[in-house]
Amino acid sequence: MKDAIKALATSRKALVLVAAVAAAVVMSATHAITGTQALDFCKWIVGAWMAAHAYQEANADASA
Repeated sequence: MKDAIKALATSRKALVLVAAVAAAVVMSATHAITGTQALDFCKWIVGAWMAAHAYQEANADASA
């Protein structure tokens, strides 16, 4: 479990994901965007991160 957390903490894609979600939350809290818009953005950004991670893992398995 520690290895998984360490891998996420050092992953550039994961850090961008966290920053983007945090920005959406802050923008929603300050009423720059609606809560629905923030939630929709979070759904898309998390989906894109999952797809990028899956692509990376598939290519790592293929080259091994």
